[in-house]
Amino acid sequence: MGLFTKILRNLSGQISAYDDFWYGPAQTTKAGVKVDEKEALKYLTVLACVTLIAGDIAKLPLNLYKKRKSGGKDLITDHHLYDILHNRPNQDTTSFNFRETLQGHLLLWGNSYAFIDREDIGGKIKNLWQLPDPGQIKIHRNKKNELLYTYKVNGEDKVRTRREVFHIPGFGFNGLVGKSMVGLAREAIGLGLATEDFGSTYFGEGTHPSGIYKIKGEHLINYIPLIENKNKQNEYYLTDIIEILLKNNEQLLNYT
Repeated sequence: MGLFTKILRNLSGQISAYDDFWYGPAQTTKAGVKVDEKEALKYLTVLACVTLIAGDIAKLPLNLYKKRKSGGKDLITDHHLYDILHNRPNQDTTSFNFRETLQGHLLLWGNSYAFIDREDIGGKIKNLWQLPDPGQIKIHRNKKNELLYTYKVNGEDKVRTRREVFHIPGFGFNGLVGKSMVGLAREAIGLGLATEDFGSTYFGEGTHPSGIYKIKGEHLINYIPLIENKNKQNEYYLTDIIEILLKNNEQLLNYT
C-alpha cells in the first residue's frame, strides 16, 4: 500500500496516527514490495543461491555407517534406514529430491521438517514425508514441557511429538528454531525486487515518461479530498485528480 493511500485514509479520519496501519505488515518492505520466502525466489540472486546450494548438498553421498568398538566405521547397506536415506525416503520422492527440498526450506525459512512415518507395531520407520510449508509449522510445549509441532493438513490441525518429526533448524537463538533467512534480509531483497520492477517498467515504456501534468498547488489542496478508492484494489490514486479537474473545468497543462 502506497504512502499516498495512507495519507488520504488518515485525512478521512478512518485511522489514528498511532495505528499499526502506518507501519504496514511485517512482510512489507520500505521499498513497498511484499516479501516472503516464496516471493523472494522471484529475485534472481535468491533463486540462484538457493537452487545452487540445495542442489549441490543433495548431490553429496548419504550413507549409513556403524562404529566399530575398536575404532573406525563400516558401511551398512542392509539396514532398513539405508534404503530410506540413500534411495527413497517415501514412495513419491527420491533421496535427491527429498534432500534438495529440505535444504531449500532450510535456506529460505531457516527450518526444514519431515514427518516420520512409523509402523504401528514396533515403531520401525517406514517413510519420511517432507512437510511442504515450514512457515506455517508452530513449535510449542505442552504442560509436561514436551516439544510439540502443530501444522495443518487439508485445514485440519495436526499435532506431532518430537519423535514424529525430523526437524533441522538453521541459525537461531534458542537452538530449537531457526530464523528465516529471508526475514532477516527482507529489506535488501525488497529493494532488489523493486529495482527490477522499476527498470522493467522504465525500459518497457521506451526509457522516458509517457507524459507530465502540471497542476496548480491550490487545486491539489482543494481536490485531493475528493479522490475516492472505488476500485478493485481499494486504493487511492493521485492520477484520479486529472478527471476531477476536467469535470470542474479547471486549467490543466500536459507535456509529452
